[in-house]
Amino acid sequence: MGGSLLALAAGYAGWEIYHFTRERARARRNTLRRWRARWFGGGKMILDESTRAKAVAASPLFAVLLPPQRQELVRAMAITRHGPWKSLAEHSRVPTHVSLIASGKVSVRRELSTGRTVEVQVLSEGDVIGLHDLADPKFPDYRLRSLTPLTLLTVDRATAEAIFAQRIQRPLLTDVVLKLPFLRRISLCQNWHLQAIERFARLSVITDYPAANSILVEGQSVQDFFIIFQGDAQVSRRARRLAQIHAGEFFGEIGLMQNSAPNATITAQLDTRCLSIPRLEFLRFVTHNHTVALELERVSSQRLGHPLFPLKQGDFRVN
Repeated sequence: MGGSLLALAAGYAGWEIYHFTRERARARRNTLRRWRARWFGGGKMILDESTRAKAVAASPLFAVLLPPQRQELVRAMAITRHGPWKSLAEHSRVPTHVSLIASGKVSVRRELSTGRTVEVQVLSEGDVIGLHDLADPKFPDYRLRSLTPLTLLTVDRATAEAIFAQRIQRPLLTDVVLKLPFLRRISLCQNWHLQAIERFARLSVITDYPAANSILVEGQSVQDFFIIFQGDAQVSRRARRLAQIHAGEFFGEIGLMQNSAPNATITAQLDTRCLSIPRLEFLRFVTHNHTVALELERVSSQRLGHPLFPLKQGDFRVN
């Protein structure tokens, strides 16, 4: 019986190792395939009208347009190509063109109050450039640069505004142009369904914190869940610095899920911006998205050093 159990355990372990190795190999092949397509396949893409129509229909931003508007946009689009590491001046600061990325990657940088520019986004296939000034009117000074050979479906800004820009509400522009590409690429959302990411983007609000302002205060109640959108923040406890956290990292979930006060203070550094979701909306979102709840429970348990659950009775009570 012992030998049988050992054989069963060995077989199970071998099966898990096989699946793990296969998934890793598949992920590497997909990454290599995307890399080849971006660097060597963009110039060979066939972008006839039907292909452009499919690309426009698949875009989260353009999908809200009516079919006649999408068709008008497709007919107005021209194919433009750029080499790697080129400035995209026509899409930066005061954009004169709007483009849908058909192939390639684009670095989006924002100028800080100090005059220094920092990378805040990396956009790729399906994302839209040239609308950042409308999506983020408070900080419209974005600069774009290609990271790989780039193939774009481009329309001039005046035509874009006539066809769709005036018909799309600003909150949707902010969600699709700023929040959605950011959320898709952070580790927290890697295993989320696209609909969950889109819902999260709609629920969140971009909040700005000047340097040295407290985002969370040790011992005080937590009312929001936070993800650093742009910038950095410092973690401290009893005035002692513990760590620095960067864009894509989140905090506040332990206090919300345990109905407890935070055990550390989070202080904004220069030009820090966060995506924040109110407590009630966050708990509703987690309740209806089990994958998200499990991921947050795993990370929170690691931070605490012990399991986050089971909770005490009344921990999910909403005031």
